[in-house]
Amino acid sequence: MEELLNFICGKKLGSGAYRDVYEFIPDKTLVIKIANSDDGRGVNLLEKRLWFEIEETPMQKWFAPVIDVSGSGKYLLQKRIEPMPKDKYPNKVPAFFTDMKYTNFGYLKGKGFVCCDLGSFNFWKSSSRKIVKANWWEV
Repeated sequence: MEELLNFICGKKLGSGAYRDVYEFIPDKTLVIKIANSDDGRGVNLLEKRLWFEIEETPMQKWFAPVIDVSGSGKYLLQKRIEPMPKDKYPNKVPAFFTDMKYTNFGYLKGKGFVCCDLGSFNFWKSSSRKIVKANWWEV
């Protein structure tokens, strides 16, 4: 298994409490998010489900597309975003974004400013199109 991961995972791009994110060697326009716990598997499965729910709605413009997830949730493939200079981040964002950490957002060619961490928002807090002041932060 380690050999396979070394074959498909490139440079480590980031990590969080439950997952590590790597460039996906077979398709450099994607990243692979690898769960490091059962909670991480749950987050991967939730991200896929949430993307499925918003994919054909006006809200999808705000998110990097999720391509697929493994059956157990261990691995998730998502479109790869690029970092943006902090002065290019918008001053206002939809109210449903609740974790305004710079690294949860970036630029996706052909789409513009998007969120790459679907756990960074709360649909249930506000699924309206209301736009609010962004309170950016970094680690």
